[in-house]
Amino acid sequence: MNNQATRHNKRSHEDTPISPMRVRQEVIARVRKSYESPRKSAVRRMVLPYVAWKHAVKELGEGFHWGKDMGIKNARIGRFAYVGPGARFSGTVVVGDLTMISANFAIIGNDHEIASPETPARIAFRTSPRPVTVIESDVWIGRGVMMLEGVRIGRGSVIGAGAVVCHDVPRYSVVGGVPAKLIKPRFDPGGIERAERYLYGADG
Repeated sequence: MNNQATRHNKRSHEDTPISPMRVRQEVIARVRKSYESPRKSAVRRMVLPYVAWKHAVKELGEGFHWGKDMGIKNARIGRFAYVGPGARFSGTVVVGDLTMISANFAIIGNDHEIASPETPARIAFRTSPRPVTVIESDVWIGRGVMMLEGVRIGRGSVIGAGAVVCHDVPRYSVVGGVPAKLIKPRFDPGGIERAERYLYGADG
């Protein structure tokens, strides 16, 4: 398996930034050709630097599509990703290539301790570095999903609308519910191998 598909396994914190997960250039070329006209792509390229500045985004990939009223400060976002209207990120968030995040998605800050009986949660602030939330490539997140800060969504996964995601999601999983649980694998093992080979040049 190539480095792009394996480099994101270790839990990261704000002081150890990571890049969005990438798919092969050949895949991006196919998306670029099929997604929109050259004229519209040219206009988008001119507008994206302003979008990155307006929303204080650290990295914004080619072909990014966005909705109104986003709160995505400090994010690093890959190529041809989509973030829908009303999305709210908390902390540092990394979003991979080709990922789609539907409207009213929210990452909830996991920033208070609840273990001490002698410290009210209101003032029990965490002292450890905040974790980075990672959404890998080719992920589809449904409308109204909530997710705890620091969770990792594995590449190729689908998160059902309204789910509450409290734990990491393995690659190529379909999950849903409150709390979110595995519904089924997205593909059988052979399908996962084909997806890995096509998207990353990997063996699955």
